[in-house]
Order: sequence, then C-alpha cells, then structure tokens
Amino acid sequence: AHTTRATTSGNASATGAEVVAPAGFTRYTDPVDGFSLVVPAGWRPVRSKETLVDFDDPTSSRFLRIDTSDHALPDPYQNWIDYERQFRQGKPDYQLIGIRRVPDYRPDEGWTTADWEFMLGSTHVLDRNIRVSASRAHAIYWSTPQSQWNTADSRRILQLAEQSFVPAPAGS
Repeated sequence: AHTTRATTSGNASATGAEVVAPAGFTRYTDPVDGFSLVVPAGWRPVRSKETLVDFDDPTSSRFLRIDTSDHALPDPYQNWIDYERQFRQGKPDYQLIGIRRVPDYRPDEGWTTADWEFMLGSTHVLDRNIRVSASRAHAIYWSTPQSQWNTADSRRILQLAEQSFVPAPAGS
C-alpha cells in the first residue's frame, strides 16, 4: 500500500529521518545547526567555518561538506550560475561539467534543488544546493579524486548522504 505523507513547512524532513544507517555508517546530528545525515563510520565532523562541517575520509582525500545558511536565495540554480562565474576566476585547472536543476530530488519535501558539478585539477566535485525554505538553505558538497568518483563506495556514500539528509530547523 502506498501512503502519502503530508508535510508542513515546519516539518523536519520526515523522509530523510527514516533512513537507517546501514552497517559501516552512522547518523550524525550537528550540535550547532541541527541538521543530520548518514555518513561513513569513522568520518569525523570538523567545523571549518561558522557554517561549514566537513566529514573527511581518513583513508583518502574524499570529503563530504554540509553548508548551512539562514539566507536562502530564491533560486538555487541561478545562485550556482552566478557563483560559478566568480568561482572560476583565476582557476586555470577548473572545468565546469554542468549546472542543472534537480526536480526529482525528494520532490515531496517541497525543496528547490540545483547541482553544480565540476573538476578542479584531478578532483571531481558535486555541490548540491538545497533551498528548504525562505530562511534555510544547505549545500551538500561531495569532493573525490577523479579516480574514486565512480567507485561503488563513493556512489553509496553520496547516495546515503542525499537520501538521509535532514535540514537544520529554520531560525536555529
């Protein structure tokens, strides 16, 4: 039986919270901002700036970053288009792969989402911009050496992070 879940603007992402961490993974809940997601066990959170939390792979240069903002721009896609123009300046090893809207990312949540994918030297990055509400946005930033981009392990880590993500409550 298929059930439809009613969501409200104040509802903390029910579908993300339902994702149970499989063996080798753990659910992390940020004590400062309140977002949560499933990450590999052993990947310790490091807050590098007020709004950034990095989870570093202890065995490679892969990392997953969550950025939290309480100033959500109206359109994540246009936000990435504008930001990319600035970002590419002075980076000769930068190569844009694409910026695209992601309407099929958890459509029941009511979020607006865009992906920015690029290469920086031999590093492959996917940066997902999620507008949760007018007062909350997040980015899920996944960075791997190109040699690890398409491995089953890397795909699983990103997929679990995206599926399990629960945004910070607005106004936190």
